[in-house]
Amino acid sequence: MEEATRNTFQVPGAPTAATFVAQTPQVAFRDDLGLALNYVTGTVDAAHVLDTLETPIVTMDIPNLLPTEGINFLKRSINLEGGVGTIEKLFSACIRQTLGTGNMHYLKLKGLMIGGGILGLAGAGNWWARNLQMLGLFDSFGEIAPTNWTFITPPTTKPLMSNDAGANHVTVRDVDAGVNYTPSIQALAVAWNRNPYPIIETGLNAWADQVPLERGVQVRYVLNRKDHALFDVLRLRHEVNSTIVIKASPPITLTVTGGKLSPVTWSSDLGKPLEEGLVHVGKSIALA
Repeated sequence: MEEATRNTFQVPGAPTAATFVAQTPQVAFRDDLGLALNYVTGTVDAAHVLDTLETPIVTMDIPNLLPTEGINFLKRSINLEGGVGTIEKLFSACIRQTLGTGNMHYLKLKGLMIGGGILGLAGAGNWWARNLQMLGLFDSFGEIAPTNWTFITPPTTKPLMSNDAGANHVTVRDVDAGVNYTPSIQALAVAWNRNPYPIIETGLNAWADQVPLERGVQVRYVLNRKDHALFDVLRLRHEVNSTIVIKASPPITLTVTGGKLSPVTWSSDLGKPLEEGLVHVGKSIALA
């Protein structure tokens, strides 16, 4: 749930449906106390093991991305500040677990921000998102469910598939020449990083807030090599844009604007089509 007060676990005033993210997410949780050793002169062993800055991190993989819930979740990490569901709005999360006692336990986290991840597609398969890194604060862990949270039954919505995008769904535009190319794609992966920066304050053993810094984005393509058109664009050092249609209707489109192509790699295997690996290092990214 989006937080009304930053870094405060969201407790709505009335029962409210929690935001559903994925049908079969793979989640890993790590809590680092930032331990440091303190030595005293004349001894070889540490006198104290000190906890400094606690940093909980959640990593999530979504093997089957949904067209509404999954895409809206990614927008929180990809899109610029100032919009709906964008990165500067922190959120609370709850991970439910049934432990050995048979009782449900609730890991509550607050102040979460998705710092980066990878969105990809291969062949005729489904779209996926991996390595979604979420930095946050620990709230509590126990058998008490979050107040007024209504947990959603996973929908049976079909995940986003390759054929939802339609033919020629990737366009690489040579901005300098004003020419569009629609390469034959075997696979692609879009990686981005928002570089969340924890703000620390004296007197606290957890960070006080966090803000996103510079964005970084790369698109990695594996192409069926039919010609050397994009290699020529690379050699000319021309500015390029990538437009990737994820779903044709209703439209879901990811755009990487500016930057250049580099590096390129070629490979061949006897009896198989020629492949071309190409990277677009972009300036900005948007998901709409």
